[in-house]
Amino acid sequence: MTEYLVTVDGRPLRVKFGPDGEAFVDGEKFPGSIMRVGRTLFSVVMDGGSVRVLAERTADGLQVLCGGAEHTVTVETDRSRLLRTYGSKPGRASRKMEIHAPMPALIVRVLVSVGESVEEGQSLLVLEAMKMENELKADFGGKVKQVSAIKGKAVEKGELLMVLE
Repeated sequence: MTEYLVTVDGRPLRVKFGPDGEAFVDGEKFPGSIMRVGRTLFSVVMDGGSVRVLAERTADGLQVLCGGAEHTVTVETDRSRLLRTYGSKPGRASRKMEIHAPMPALIVRVLVSVGESVEEGQSLLVLEAMKMENELKADFGGKVKQVSAIKGKAVEKGELLMVLE
C-alpha cells in the first residue's frame, strides 16, 4: 500500500489506498468514495450525497475547488519527498506507469497504440461503467510500451490495461 503525504492549505494528511480502492486518511477509513468523472473533475460520495471536486495542476501542486472553496494541495510519496529534500527530481528513465481498470467496466475506445508518444494529460482509453464513460489519461509524457486493452472487452477492477514509460 503506497502512502502519500497530502498537504491541504498547509495541513498535512497521511493518505493510503487499500487493494479494494478504499482510502485511509491519518489511519482512519475514509467514509466515502472518490470517482474520476473527467480529466480534472471528480465526484466524492459521502453520507448519501455527492460533491463535485475540480482539481487543476499548477507549478506548485494542485488548486482544488470543492463546495465553492478553493484549496492549495500537494501530494508526495516518501520517495518524491526525499528526492525534493536532496535537490533531485525523479528520473524520466525510471518512470513507468501501469494503467489498471479502476472498476469493472467495458472498454469503449483505445486511443493509443504501442510505440506511440503521449503527452501528460492525453486521453489513453475510455471505459464505460454504470452507464458513464470514463477517460483514463497519462500522468506524464512518454511512450506506450504495452496495450492489453481491447475495444469491446469487459475488464475486472485492477486488470492491467496499458503500460507507459
